[in-house]
Amino acid sequence: MPHSLLVSLQQHIMEVRALCIRLLMTVNILLCRHDQNVDGSVILESPAVPVMVGDAVTLRCRIKMLSSNFTADFYKNGRHIGSSSTGNMTIHEVYKTDEGLYKCNISGGGESLASWLSVSLPCLTVSYTETHIDLILRTVFNIVMVALLLLLLGFLCCGKIKVTTTNSPAC
Repeated sequence: MPHSLLVSLQQHIMEVRALCIRLLMTVNILLCRHDQNVDGSVILESPAVPVMVGDAVTLRCRIKMLSSNFTADFYKNGRHIGSSSTGNMTIHEVYKTDEGLYKCNISGGGESLASWLSVSLPCLTVSYTETHIDLILRTVFNIVMVALLLLLLGFLCCGKIKVTTTNSPAC
């Protein structure tokens, strides 16, 4: 198996594993939200898709009916990580350690539902030419194999190759 094809397969397996983990986390969060006694008036806005390591991300805490500024407390995995008088908290350079369950609290307004922030490592990319070459090689290999199979069948049908069976045991 060519090395680049093996690397590509390993990357796909890793992506599937990551998606399964995210799905389980989403189900867990939804079950937790179902159990929480929150009326939904405080909302934490966070990225719905994973952010890349090194990117900046802003979490916004707001009250459904109000748009004015207020002080919001932010929590990660249940621990207080900061307060903001604008309701916004920015992580200027995200690391894998920033991944976790975030929520916010507005004094007198309530607490938001928890939201999972997912952080992805930069993907190893395969250049277009390598991918293109792999596709060409796989296609040529398949064509050659089909041609050999048809040639073998042709020889068998025309009688050029005879299949004989013997009663003697194989060595």
